[in-house]
Amino acid sequence: MKFVMEPWHLLLLVLAGMMDRQQRQAIEYLRTENSVLKEKLGKRRILLRTAREISDDLLGLI
Repeated sequence: MKFVMEPWHLLLLVLAGMMDRQQRQAIEYLRTENSVLKEKLGKRRILLRTAREISDDLLGLI
């Protein structure tokens, strides 16, 4: 059986390539941003809090 490339195959290939490029650019940007922020932060730790802890603190202020 011979494979025949349909026009919609080409369209899917182009769209997949565009999405791949955009995702790679976004990942590269986020990696760069993370490295810059880590450099600014130095050796200090970041304390992450859950939304529940934050809302409990806000409710305590009322």
